[in-house]
Amino acid sequence: MTSTDVAWRAVPAAAKPAIAARVGGRVVQIDMMRFVAFATIATIHVSWVDTRDVGARSVLLLMLRYSLPFFFMTSGWFAARHLGDDVAYLRRVILRLGGLFVVWELVFNAIHFFVHDLGYRPMPTTAHDAIVYLAATLNGGGVAFHLWFLPWLAVSITIFLGLARLGWTAVWIGTASLYVIGLAVGPYNEFTGVFDVVARIYPDPLAFTARNGPFFGPLFVAFGAWFARRQDLVAQVPRGVAPMVVIFGFLLFAGEAIFISRHGVKMVANFNFLVGSVIFAPALFVVILRAPVDRVTTAMARLGRHGLGMYCLHALFTLLYNQAHPAATRLDMPVWVSLVQAAWVVALSAGLALLLARIPVLRRFVL
Repeated sequence: MTSTDVAWRAVPAAAKPAIAARVGGRVVQIDMMRFVAFATIATIHVSWVDTRDVGARSVLLLMLRYSLPFFFMTSGWFAARHLGDDVAYLRRVILRLGGLFVVWELVFNAIHFFVHDLGYRPMPTTAHDAIVYLAATLNGGGVAFHLWFLPWLAVSITIFLGLARLGWTAVWIGTASLYVIGLAVGPYNEFTGVFDVVARIYPDPLAFTARNGPFFGPLFVAFGAWFARRQDLVAQVPRGVAPMVVIFGFLLFAGEAIFISRHGVKMVANFNFLVGSVIFAPALFVVILRAPVDRVTTAMARLGRHGLGMYCLHALFTLLYNQAHPAATRLDMPVWVSLVQAAWVVALSAGLALLLARIPVLRRFVL
């Protein structure tokens, strides 16, 4: 624990400026962000197409790319409370995320093998095939493609907590260095060529992607933790500043995406993390942290308590939707139609999560 942390803990709670409102012991804006991040990712999974065109759909998808950083930052917000008992906290995180990963992988694979083909690999018939299938699942989620996030979230939290033991200077240097490496290996490989070296040593048939790794998540976990511990500084930011920073960060992010796609093979809307993300997503996080508490935000916060569970199960609906609406048909579909259909996916996922939460033995898997 750093001297700054000690000093912050010594300040009486009543004297700490609040940028987030607590209701029933929970931070309304954080729970709301968990729902917003889930709904955004569900919309991406319904609306996504491969295209180099900069049209309404591409702009929409780029605007929604704050969602992954949001999940990392909300995790960092909670991790900030456990810098003094990081080992015990990390053990709980790994058990929880690992349990969710195993259970939901079993659910999706059971559906894929025995109920309805979800368009993934067939059931392994040899030991070699089984090893490859398991490795692909651990690496990128397998048939439950979205679950790649859970193990790498645990890795990101682990890296943050390890660096935090050395102080915040080590946190920022370490996480920023990983982020730069991720940019060089991932989206900016068109100019660095680093990915070509990594891809050759990555075991076939697994596909390397910088997103599924330790590069991008730790920096956003650090942002979330810093916001949680330095609410006094964040509260002093003039209200008009953060929205302007959001706009600047998004324009940079979108400009990068368009530039890279024009000079390489990547599609314009496929980028999760770029330089602009480091400005765009944290600034938007601050905007929402300072959102007023009203009926709408409170209702979203109640749903957000199940945000991780809704995230885990929503891909069942998006996989079925995308089988019925292949990418070629989505490309010509009006954006408003995709948004309406995404709203249905969000509603179905939320409804199923709330229903499962009423069953005691299943409740832990949708919270």
